[in-house]
Amino acid sequence: MEKYYSAQEISELCGLHIKTVQRFIREGRLGAVKVGREWRVTGDALSRFMEGEKDLFDPDETIGAGSSGTAAYAHIDLKADFSRASSISNSIIAALNSLGQGTGVRFEFAYYEKERHGRFIFRGDVSSVAAMLQLFNGLEEHDIQK
Repeated sequence: MEKYYSAQEISELCGLHIKTVQRFIREGRLGAVKVGREWRVTGDALSRFMEGEKDLFDPDETIGAGSSGTAAYAHIDLKADFSRASSISNSIIAALNSLGQGTGVRFEFAYYEKERHGRFIFRGDVSSVAAMLQLFNGLEEHDIQK
């Protein structure tokens, strides 16, 4: 029998905000069926979605670009178990939340269980993305030393 995931479970597994998961379902980007009052996603549909969403941001999008209109995009693939990758993602989210709305960075995290790696995606103005890459490097080095 195939496992069905709730939006909340997908949110926790992928490190995405629940509203993002709900939006993906609403937009049809993440296939789901309604069971009772909730939408449920099969493991197969979740895998197809994750494979199809390798680039979570539109490269033509200018949100987060600096005053010059220059934007940066970076993605990092980290070979790690879910616990380690998720811990780093949570630290990045905490840092962004502490900085508030004016960070100039959008961040997404996805974990690919089959390949056992996390994908960290940053998009925004060049200096803010550079700062996030430095933060990631520090978090990853600190995590290795544990």
